[in-house]
Amino acid sequence: MSPIPSNTQLVCLVVLGLVIAWYRELHLSKNQDSELDMSQRMSAAIPVILCGQTPSIAQEVIAGLKPEIEVVHMILSPAQGVGEIPTLLRGHAPSNNANNLGTKDYSKPPQAVILGAAFGVYLSEMRAACKGDSKVPWLELDQSKSAPPIGFGYGAALVKRVKSTMAELEKEGKMGSDGVYFY
Repeated sequence: MSPIPSNTQLVCLVVLGLVIAWYRELHLSKNQDSELDMSQRMSAAIPVILCGQTPSIAQEVIAGLKPEIEVVHMILSPAQGVGEIPTLLRGHAPSNNANNLGTKDYSKPPQAVILGAAFGVYLSEMRAACKGDSKVPWLELDQSKSAPPIGFGYGAALVKRVKSTMAELEKEGKMGSDGVYFY
């Protein structure tokens, strides 16, 4: 075998270097794109207030709503809702949120209020407390639709209905406007 001439070696090394640089750029670009997609998905979560009496069901609902919907604040009683929802809808954090099940990320105001089964009868009272500050949809549980009995799986059934209703509202351009909608 004859040795490769030095010009050919140089050309091969240059081509190899270009291939390696291209591969690294392609690989790095894919990683950055995937990190960007993840951060876009995380920042695209719709912040909401969730009203529910039962923390165990609330935790199941909160987990099931992710990553599309982020529960920033959890309301456990109608009185708490009357006191805190207006503050939250104005874009402010409530004064006492230490034991709250939500993410407590108050950097963006909530874009919807989701009511559990026990809160439907208090809807008008909570909305009245907002005195015109509500520019978000309020989702009320449609109790005429069947749901599993309260317990394991109940929260998952509600999650499916909430996500479907939120997607409809978004598609119809109703996010950002006040109204009551059944889920």
